[in-house]
Amino acid sequence: MGHPEVVIREPDSLPYGGEYRGLDGLRRHAAGWMRTWAALQPGNERKLDATFIDAGDHVVARWRLKARAPDGDETLDMQMVGVYELSDGKLVGAQMFYSDTAAVLRFLESAGRARL
Repeated sequence: MGHPEVVIREPDSLPYGGEYRGLDGLRRHAAGWMRTWAALQPGNERKLDATFIDAGDHVVARWRLKARAPDGDETLDMQMVGVYELSDGKLVGAQMFYSDTAAVLRFLESAGRARL
């Protein structure tokens, strides 16, 4: 569960990019992420293969962003890092770091998902 003042940050260039504040922002971020990726992540593409590192009030998650274009011809498999800040067991901040944001945008454009 998120803290009422949670802040989520994604690169501005992505369709769901920007800064999201509060619980409503958390919901809007999740909805934007799902609009962009849900149809592109059938089956095994949803597996994150995540590793978590406890850093006190922060958790660093290293995971893989995997997706497949609807025609099946193009795939994306990219290292990601998310830094999550917790307070009293609630999420107060999250920031995502992509290995190559330009490659994500190229993939989304070719898959017809760049502008949602």
